[in-house]
This record gives sequence, C-alpha cells and structure tokens, in this order.
Amino acid sequence: HGQCFCLRKLIDEVVLELLGRVPTAVEAALSGYRRHRVKDERFPAICADETAFVEGKLLTGLKEWEMRVLDEFEDDGYVRTDVEVTVPGPLGGIMRTGAYVWPAELKAQLDGPWVPEEHLEPHMEEFLEMCREFATEEHILQIFPRELREKWAAEAAAEEEEVEPAEG
Repeated sequence: HGQCFCLRKLIDEVVLELLGRVPTAVEAALSGYRRHRVKDERFPAICADETAFVEGKLLTGLKEWEMRVLDEFEDDGYVRTDVEVTVPGPLGGIMRTGAYVWPAELKAQLDGPWVPEEHLEPHMEEFLEMCREFATEEHILQIFPRELREKWAAEAAAEEEEVEPAEG
C-alpha cells in the first residue's frame, strides 16, 4: 500500500471528494521545504527551502489506484518526489514517502506565502466542487476499480428512482 505527504489544510475534505474515503492519516512535518502560493491560483505548492519546514499529514494505506488518482489530480507543475517526513510520538520517527513538490525551474510561478485563511477558506466550496468535477471525469473514473464504479452507478440509479414523482 502507498503513502503520501499532504498539506494538512486541504487533506480530509479534498481526499474524500477525490477518493470517496479519507485514508488513515498521521501528523507529519517535512523539513527543508516551504509552502508557497501559486500565482493566480488558490492552491499551494511546496518547494525546497533548507531553512523551512511544512506541517501536514502522512496518508497511509493508499491503494495503487488511489495513488494514480492523486497523481492525475496534482497540477502539471507538481512532481511526486521521494522525501523524508518526521512523524511525532512513540511510534513515529523519520519515514520515507512521496510528496508533490513544485520544481525549482518553475519557481517563477510562485507568489509569496500561501495563507489558507486568505487564499483557500473563502473559496473552499468552489475548490471542493472542482474536486468533485475532476473525480467524475471519464478518464479518472476509469482508474477506479470496476466494483466501485458499478456500486456508484447502482446508487445513482436508486437515487433517480426516489426523485421521480409517483404516478397517481
């Protein structure tokens, strides 16, 4: 099973929209990186900065297809990079995982610090709607296991039947 470091502010709601579940997650910190705002966007990027660290969560128990969905979701600018995160607590320590990192050659597209209360929270519903739309695109749906797609189709059909007015 896969794992991935993600920024804490986004993770639960966004991952639920993308994967249909919230995987197990533990607090984690990524040293040597800083969180930035991508110009003209609401989302952040992390890029190398030896003087900084980023707090987030380590998602664990991700299935291979879930990692593929996350890979597709991340903007073209991001590169899944092997990093070491620090997980606090008695079962913690330093763990190798992947993180979506903004490469140095695209640094010109970054625009100062990303402040979630300013750049994301006022637009959270819009951002989550974008996630919902992404997760229902045909090429993304094809990544999901057939059993899940069939289950969702059956649920959608049942909901449609409930909505239809009874003939009387």
